[in-house]
Amino acid sequence: MGLRSLTLPTSNVKVADGVEFSVRGVSVMDAVFLYSRHAGEMTSLFEQYVTGAQKRGNVTAADVLAISRDVAAGTPVLMGELIALASGSRPERSDEFADDVAMAMSFPLAAQMDALQKIAVLTFTSEMPPGKFLAVVMAMAQGTTAALSTTKG
Repeated sequence: MGLRSLTLPTSNVKVADGVEFSVRGVSVMDAVFLYSRHAGEMTSLFEQYVTGAQKRGNVTAADVLAISRDVAAGTPVLMGELIALASGSRPERSDEFADDVAMAMSFPLAAQMDALQKIAVLTFTSEMPPGKFLAVVMAMAQGTTAALSTTKG
């Protein structure tokens, strides 16, 4: 049984009566892509929520709700790109990706919050909690940036 036969878990997000789409968890490469475009915002969210959660020893449902709320309200493009990636949209298809991001940004707030919460549930596990996941993403993105600046210099 190879990887091609696997089906990633998904969850449906209702936008309106009879209108829904599915999302999956975010891969590390998805997160590195987002970090490369939104490093400042993601670092700020990391420091604000994950560091506090690490001190307490866990990330609560209230933390996920607060992060989702702040992403939707304070960083709408990041939110749109995150939802687009989790719904299967690919950045290398730039026109389609831009359209998917714009669509995600136009969803009602309830649908955006539902999507972000479902993406979080599908992304984070007890073995890979948010703090550890974001630390890996930041290390990978910073390593890539350092490698690129070395090759240019």
